[in-house]
Amino acid sequence: MKNCLKYILIIIIAFLVKKVNSQAPIEQAEILIRNVTTHDILIKVYPVGAVFSGFYTPPTPYNEKYSLKRSNPGQIPFWIPDDNDSIYIKGGTKIIEPNKYCVIDFDDGLYYSLSDSSEYVLGGISYGLWKFDFFSSDNNSEDFIFLDECFIDERDINHGRVSGFGVDLLLYLARKPNASKDSLFFSFYGGGDTVNILDSRIIDKTIKAWHKVGIYSPTYGQDPIIPGSPNRGSFNSLSDFTTYPIYATEYGADSHLNPGDIDMNLKIDHDIYTRDTLIDTITNITIKKKAALAINSGKTFDMVTPTFGYNNLIVEDTAYLVLYNSAKINVFSPNRITLKNKSNLTLGGNSEIRIKNGAVFCSEGGKINGPGKIIFEKGIHEFCSYINDFAVRDSTKIVLEDSAVVILPDNYTLRLRGNTTSLIMKPGSKMMFGENSGIVCDSGAKVVADSAEIRAEREFKYSYKS
Repeated sequence: MKNCLKYILIIIIAFLVKKVNSQAPIEQAEILIRNVTTHDILIKVYPVGAVFSGFYTPPTPYNEKYSLKRSNPGQIPFWIPDDNDSIYIKGGTKIIEPNKYCVIDFDDGLYYSLSDSSEYVLGGISYGLWKFDFFSSDNNSEDFIFLDECFIDERDINHGRVSGFGVDLLLYLARKPNASKDSLFFSFYGGGDTVNILDSRIIDKTIKAWHKVGIYSPTYGQDPIIPGSPNRGSFNSLSDFTTYPIYATEYGADSHLNPGDIDMNLKIDHDIYTRDTLIDTITNITIKKKAALAINSGKTFDMVTPTFGYNNLIVEDTAYLVLYNSAKINVFSPNRITLKNKSNLTLGGNSEIRIKNGAVFCSEGGKINGPGKIIFEKGIHEFCSYINDFAVRDSTKIVLEDSAVVILPDNYTLRLRGNTTSLIMKPGSKMMFGENSGIVCDSGAKVVADSAEIRAEREFKYSYKS
């Protein structure tokens, strides 16, 4: 009997797919959401992390930016024409009546011509991670109650760049026979399974744009059509936005979870700043796994002192923070930089990270390399670490300026490795070692101390390896 009901539901949804396609050519939209229930459904769509615009129409080149603005403002969007609200990529909110639908486009606009198309439009999304919240009016009142949620993962630059393999996602809200509540199903246009969002293949209710279930099986999460997905792309900053992070809520979005999450590759092409008045008391700007944040040559990222709270620039494991030649990051009090275990910090020639008095530098096992400098200015600095090693290699220089005091915790080892890698202590600077702490210089690394002071609690360890 259960199998029979399952097949009936599949047939019903297959019929509805055909009906939906007769109403709107989904192959030209990114996402179509269909209400197959007997009551109204409310849907809210908003970004989780950073929003990246980018759209390609031959022969126009790619225009990939960290921006809430559509990548091609000259293209009239199909949602709310002539309305300034349509300039921004921020999702939206829509009530969908029974047996009706709504469409969501990717960045620039939809090209089918329905006279009443705006009635069915929720808004636009782009590269990034997006949250979809569903609410039902099936409670004998005019109020909506939470029904379900899912995430649409658009963090792959490849997914829309091969003909016939755009996302073109179909979402359905339907009720199984004898069920007490509605369920969320999805499928990809052009083939593949119709899948319940609770299916064991769908991790954390996240639908990946590059994984079309049933087409790209049996290996979940890989893309044999475009090897290398997910491809994090190569985005640039937009000079319209100089204060980071960008909050979609300031541009009309319903919500914005973790706006500081950077999960596509981003290069900063102009001077940028953090906010002096924070929206979140602790504002994390997080370079997510397998993504990179680069500061271009000669550009500066100022983490300014806020009126309250602090910013934390976090580099997750397998993520990269890259400073090109002569690039700078100034970390003002009480902000901090945190290098997670197995993260990567690469410093180009004449680049520097300046830790101001009251700011914090946390190394939890990140790899530091390149000929740039990490400079501790005048003041007292206590290393923040959850491991017992701080490794610096490949010609990087740690500099203690005049009157800078750096305190290393107990059982902590500062490891310097590689020719010209060095700890440089300017006159009047101090390095204070906790119990059983020390320095290891390897493969030509060295300590250069000019009228500086090294002070140890009880036992201090120093070793040099040629």
